[in-house]
Amino acid sequence: DVVTDEIQGFVENGIRTKSGQFLEADIVVSATGLSLQQNFPMSTVDVDVDGVKYNAPEHFLYRGCMLSGVPNFMFTLGYSNAGWTLKADLVSKYFCDMINHCESRGLGRFCPNAKGVEQAPDSNILGLESGYLKRTQHRMPKQGITQPWVQSHNVLKDYWRYKIMPFGSEIEFEHTVKGNNPKARL
Repeated sequence: DVVTDEIQGFVENGIRTKSGQFLEADIVVSATGLSLQQNFPMSTVDVDVDGVKYNAPEHFLYRGCMLSGVPNFMFTLGYSNAGWTLKADLVSKYFCDMINHCESRGLGRFCPNAKGVEQAPDSNILGLESGYLKRTQHRMPKQGITQPWVQSHNVLKDYWRYKIMPFGSEIEFEHTVKGNNPKARL
């Protein structure tokens, strides 16, 4: 049996849980829980956008690979219910398509705008019920209630969104200004 509870103490032939249950055990595997990064997806990197420090819960997830208000940035968050690399491959190709789109039109900036997006009451971006995810949900980017502001866990729908659908009207593009091009910095 697998039991999730806190251990009150070890007793002869097993353990007693805080809920009072005795569990006979030859071997006890203790898992203290995983802690996710503090400022997803930037982790410990200090990032600012136009002088404003990035704080994950202030931003919405866009198509599962961009963040509202963070220009020229994409990241990969794979599937929790399928091969992680399936999504990584789709997002990588989407990013290349975005770069090519911008270069071919003289655009120097792209950024999702979440104005008017309604926040979902549950912003669990991986769709799992694990304790380590629930404990860090308040530190994650928000999700909306409809696409493209919801993390998708469906390969076929994502193929459509990343490879066939045009770039959404939620993305704001700006033309490059000669001599005043923004520089990426960390």
